[in-house]
Amino acid sequence: MMMMITTMTTITMLLVIVTIMLLLLLMTMLLLMMRWRRRSRTRTRTRATTTTTTTTTTMMMMMMMMMTMMMTM
Repeated sequence: MMMMITTMTTITMLLVIVTIMLLLLLMTMLLLMMRWRRRSRTRTRTRATTTTTTTTTTMMMMMMMMMTMMMTM
């Protein structure tokens, strides 16, 4: 029984993490689209914005992974 409970909890945690990651990705994509639409005339600062957004997303993903590892341990 205990083993089953632990497996269920781990599965639920993983599902929650995946959902959060997907939500974050969607939010970032929406932000990028908004910025692209707004700054469609000037295509010079598009690369900088994209790089910054990607770095922030990667940092968030890493933080989430670290948090999950800590929780599991």
